Amino acid sequence: MATLSQIRVRTAALLLDPNYDQTSSATLNGFINDAQEQIEEIVRLHFKTTATSSVNGTQTYTLPTDFLDIMEGEYSLSYTDSSSTVHYPCKVQSRSDLTSSYTDFFTKTGTPTYYWIDDNNFGFYPTPNYSGSSNISMKHYNIPATLSADGTSSDFADKWKFAIALRAAGIALLHQQRFSESQGFILESDKEIARILINTLDGDAGSRKIKHR
Repeated sequence: MATLSQIRVRTAALLLDPNYDQTSSATLNGFINDAQEQIEEIVRLHFKTTATSSVNGTQTYTLPTDFLDIMEGEYSLSYTDSSSTVHYPCKVQSRSDLTSSYTDFFTKTGTPTYYWIDDNNFGFYPTPNYSGSSNISMKHYNIPATLSADGTSSDFADKWKFAIALRAAGIALLHQQRFSESQGFILESDKEIARILINTLDGDAGSRKIKHR
């Protein structure tokens, strides 16, 4: 795995700014983290399962801090009730879909049959009537861990180093309002992302070789 300092040195070289005269190393670190997040939004490589505890009478819960998006599929979120029975509530597009369909949205309690994700929260209908312990399980794509110290390793494999550096350079130039140059680096980053994905396709299944984080 590439470290923050390795990616930053490469990014500074792309910007022809090896001594950080135009962009400070601290600012460049922030752009590198932005670049990682943007790439993750495109490729969806990293995923995990996060557990949350239901509280009797509480309808809305806070999403994990590194939440990017729920994984597709009917088993992405589960709710275990007081009898240890596992349920899989159906996802709806938004909270407003339920409020417009069910007049008892705010008052009905029981085992959830629906869930929604809205901004930084997710919630259930009906409202859980059970206080459990890590009984809500959510499979979701996650934002890569923030790189802070120079020796911190990226969640991305080393082969992604150049794509991250290209994108971070593009973001840096965007902040300098050098729009045409910025677009050029972003496009090169996209090409590098496509190259990596093509080279990591599984020849038999035709799917990406992705390992659970």
